[in-house]
Amino acid sequence: MSGLQVTVRDRRGRWVATLSPAAVGRWLLVVGPMLAVVVAVATAAPDSPWWPAAVVGLLALGSAELPDSPAPLLTLGVAAAWWVAAVPDPTGGPVLVVAVAFLVFHTTTAYAASGPPGRTADRRVVRAVVSRTTPIGAATLAVGVLAVAAEGTDVVPGAVVVALLALAALAWLTTRQ
Repeated sequence: MSGLQVTVRDRRGRWVATLSPAAVGRWLLVVGPMLAVVVAVATAAPDSPWWPAAVVGLLALGSAELPDSPAPLLTLGVAAAWWVAAVPDPTGGPVLVVAVAFLVFHTTTAYAASGPPGRTADRRVVRAVVSRTTPIGAATLAVGVLAVAAEGTDVVPGAVVVALLALAALAWLTTRQ
């Protein structure tokens, strides 16, 4: 590995951890979105209990350390269940923040799990991942804005089908090589 890197060793000289900008960035991109979910739930449901936030935080830390384990899936499941259970109107409020946070969390953990532990990401690969994820995030935000704009109006079912097919086509196009 090249670049700035700090290796932490115990008193006997055994490796404990390696800190690098890439590792710190991965940790921030895994834990940060889940912290955004915690803030969103606290904003939308201020009377919700505190302990689910601690569970989501601990699971996010576990996901950052072990992205190729069931921890990321469990983190997403617990955070989504907490959102649905705690927020009085889970389709309103900061739901778009939560959706984008889930997308960033999922993309980061999936990318981190796709290679050997401790590898550093090169700019080309990160650019490719971001270029494939950005249209999905943009589509998520667009659908959310349309849903807010269409609230209280009659929506033609055919328009919903066309919109969903367009989103499916966009998802398919972003996964093509």
